[in-house]
Amino acid sequence: MSADHWNALDAAVFAQLTGSSALGAFLNGGTTGVFYGVAPGTAVPPYVVFNQQAGVPRHTINGAIAYEAALYQVKGITRSPSSKTAGQIADAIDDVLDNAALTVSGHTHMHTRRTSDVKFVEVDAGEVYQHAGAMYRVLAHP
Repeated sequence: MSADHWNALDAAVFAQLTGSSALGAFLNGGTTGVFYGVAPGTAVPPYVVFNQQAGVPRHTINGAIAYEAALYQVKGITRSPSSKTAGQIADAIDDVLDNAALTVSGHTHMHTRRTSDVKFVEVDAGEVYQHAGAMYRVLAHP
């Protein structure tokens, strides 16, 4: 997804993830190894993929938007039979996002919190891929 289609919350999460050299140290390509939606076919793990799973504006009684509530899945993906590195990436993501003060263009950031963990394994053409991360709720007032 190109940056023109991102909303302000997408851009804030991306900036927070790519602004961390500690997270980038785990990724192939450093902080350029963070992708929205899906990694390009040329990307080599380990990398991070994030996407908005849900976004719901919360309205006041008069119908004005009180705040935006978005849920993001953010996960590290490695190619390995071991989940160790994927787990380390998940911990680094959590250090960067949980309770972080995001800069959200045109909004006042309220909070970002981890709501649940994500961990699974997939096999593609005999290669084992580990996925580890979490779901994060981001609230921002327009």
